[in-house]
Amino acid sequence: MDVRRSSQRQEKRITRSLKQIKEDARTTPGSGNQYYCKSDVVSEHFRVEAKTKVKDSKSITIKREWLDKIAVEAFETNKTPALAFSFGDGTDYMVLRDRDFYTMVEKLHGGEADG
Repeated sequence: MDVRRSSQRQEKRITRSLKQIKEDARTTPGSGNQYYCKSDVVSEHFRVEAKTKVKDSKSITIKREWLDKIAVEAFETNKTPALAFSFGDGTDYMVLRDRDFYTMVEKLHGGEADG
């Protein structure tokens, strides 16, 4: 399987999973080759940059530029940035900034913050 096909499968998988939990989401056609098409997956609350290995792997390199890119795109649209990556086995892992993670935890607890 080639990189483009693996990437498209991952993007569709993420979009489908978000829709299953009632998060309106869509893939962005041409996101990897068009300057005006940003983020691989866009949902009601998130902008997701998706990265995958073609073959099953034990490691993947996370590049700062990926995180910076999705952070800017999310900021411009008032959404939460997320980097999704897969080792090529069909399981996706999400990387969030710490403040976004803590905001989600706070919302899970009904918006109550200690202190």
